[in-house]
Amino acid sequence: MTNEREKDKEKELAHNETGETEEAEVQVGEEGVDEKQLEDEQPSLPSDADPFLLHMLRCEDLLERLGPLLELDAGSNQRVRDAFTTINEGDYGAALKALDEARKEEEPNPLIPLLSAIALLRQGDAWQAASQCDAALALNALDLNAWLCKATVEAAEHRFVDACERLSKAIELAPNDVGVLVSQGACFIRLGRFDEAIRVLYRAQKIDHSNIRAWINKGIAYAYTHRLKDALNCFSEALLLDPDNTDARTAKEEMLRRLTH
Repeated sequence: MTNEREKDKEKELAHNETGETEEAEVQVGEEGVDEKQLEDEQPSLPSDADPFLLHMLRCEDLLERLGPLLELDAGSNQRVRDAFTTINEGDYGAALKALDEARKEEEPNPLIPLLSAIALLRQGDAWQAASQCDAALALNALDLNAWLCKATVEAAEHRFVDACERLSKAIELAPNDVGVLVSQGACFIRLGRFDEAIRVLYRAQKIDHSNIRAWINKGIAYAYTHRLKDALNCFSEALLLDPDNTDARTAKEEMLRRLTH
């Protein structure tokens, strides 16, 4: 029974890959878009001004990963817990002060440099944030979150080649981590490596078919290669999974706008 379910899921995903949903066909057909002509054009390289880029590698993702680690470590320094809270509240100066105090009070704790890196990056100090990521890696070179932290900082500096290398290392450490795979797909998009992005995002979806960001980012990659029906299908699927998702709605609206121009 389990194997049958898996086969059904793979068939569904493969069907979605074609992008030939009734809604997408209607939208494209009504506007008379010549997709063959668009596919022959060279894809444009993404820029920060493009509405499709949305949120790629985010500090919020790191915070979501670090929160459960704090919960598991019942004996962790209260100042570290306070710093986590104040970062979420947007008081980065107070967070850094608490982390500096925590650093003096206990044995090296990998959460301290990682939270420091997030606070510093939020303040716009990417150089110092990178040094904190390096400090976390010095404590443990196999720390998945430290590699993700490094990639996020480098992406913020538009060093997407370096960020992709860090994410490749993270994938080596956690090949089935959907969040890492989605981040790698996002980074490939920023480099204009759209087919690679689609492949890695498809891999993420085989692990978790309901991952919203995988659907959105795959749609973005399709949009850049002028596969309009596939892109629209991805954004529509994301909205079926989460009708209130503003990123998916923004992407779909942008896709429809491009279809009419």
